Amino acid sequence: MLNDQQILADIHALPQDKQAEVLDFIAFVKSRPRMPAQVPSPKAAELLQLMKKASEQQVFQTIQDPLDWQAQLRNEWD
Repeated sequence: MLNDQQILADIHALPQDKQAEVLDFIAFVKSRPRMPAQVPSPKAAELLQLMKKASEQQVFQTIQDPLDWQAQLRNEWD
């Protein structure tokens, strides 16, 4: 959590023109529409779960150079 006293002290330490900028910025932030919290879709949640499992199993641990690995996979189809 932010320390209100520190914020106030920092604002008071600014010259008046900078304090006006801070107030301007606060008004700008307050005027922006709030973005709703995004709930991941079921597919996204499933993908995240699969990625976590792959990470835990260290599936790609032996790959030294991902670009070289991809090139080798592509060459298998030629």
